[in-house]
Amino acid sequence: MRLAPEIELEIKIMKKKELESLRKKETQELVKELAEARQKASLTWSKMMVGKEKNLKAGKKARREIAQILTVISEKGEVKTEEKENK
Repeated sequence: MRLAPEIELEIKIMKKKELESLRKKETQELVKELAEARQKASLTWSKMMVGKEKNLKAGKKARREIAQILTVISEKGEVKTEEKENK
């Protein structure tokens, strides 16, 4: 999925409610969000290298968002394997 260049990127730290909503989503939706987050992070990092990004913490926030999505995906994977073991 490509983002239009005129879209203003806003990466923020997820709050508890946002994490809860992530945990309710299906794995496929999470993979899509992960791809979007990685693309946003790439654009943010390239802007930081050029000097266009004024918020220098944006890169850290982007990495954290990606990590949180990956954590939720791995949690869902563990739940599925535990269900299979119990049967």
